[in-house]
Amino acid sequence: MPTPAPQPTQEERVRARAYQFWLEEGRPEGRADIHWQRAVESLAAEAIPEIAPAVTPLAAAAPSRKKAALKMSPAKTSPARKAPNRKK
Repeated sequence: MPTPAPQPTQEERVRARAYQFWLEEGRPEGRADIHWQRAVESLAAEAIPEIAPAVTPLAAAAPSRKKAALKMSPAKTSPARKAPNRKK
């Protein structure tokens, strides 16, 4: 049974990504540190999943408690009352 290939280390992944950036930029000299840092940041961004708001369809469709209370409040839904006229 063949032995599985070992997983590359973090440094090997960074080195390969930095090399890829170096090739994409046309093999410029003197930018190794920049390519290395970009590779570190790129791999770190891939390791962190995007955080999306956890909204369930039920929660999105339900009105908030405040809105529901306002709808049920008779003071808010009835027309404004005028003060009674007082004769002097």
